Amino acid sequence: MFRHFLRTGLALVLLAAAGPAVALDVYLFRGLVGVPFSVGLDALEDKLRASGIRAQTRPFEQEDQAYREILRRNEREVALIGHSMGAKTAMRLTERLAAKGIRVAFLGLIDIPGVGAVAPANASWAENYYSGQPGFGRLGHRGSHQNLVLNTRVRRVTHVSIDDSDRVHDALISAIWLAEAAIDGAARTAAAFASEPASGNGGLDLIATGSTE
Repeated sequence: MFRHFLRTGLALVLLAAAGPAVALDVYLFRGLVGVPFSVGLDALEDKLRASGIRAQTRPFEQEDQAYREILRRNEREVALIGHSMGAKTAMRLTERLAAKGIRVAFLGLIDIPGVGAVAPANASWAENYYSGQPGFGRLGHRGSHQNLVLNTRVRRVTHVSIDDSDRVHDALISAIWLAEAAIDGAARTAAAFASEPASGNGGLDLIATGSTE
């Protein structure tokens, strides 16, 4: 809970200080049944747009269309969010984009069907929100790849209502803004280093791996 409030506070600071986000587009995928199932993602899209983030929601079966659009837009990094079967689409798309050198800066999953799901290595940061109902559970991570994987169980929801949770929406929006800030900060750092004479010092990689609930 403390993590959620802290991150939301940081995101609010970013919202107050920044203009519209331009580096990170968000693609959301509904579950199997489509409308009226996963309608919470439509509300989430509206909230993302209102905060200045470009977002679009698609049926889970439009993986190929989203893939082609990402390539057409020449994206370097994107954020993907999916509910139910849409979560599986988001995971597959994350893996496909790796072959094109396109990084998924944030992967947001809501109640993935089945058990034993593992975060794709191409996702820098993955968060999984699950209801705890049978057949829907936690997201694992491969020990060999370097990314951040977080699991959060959402109480008092079902598989068909979790996508409409304000708590989940707020957490996903704040995470995307933090991912956006990380991209912007990395770009500024790279530009600063490029303008400085080489010092001969080695680089430093900061890597976070783990799982929390």
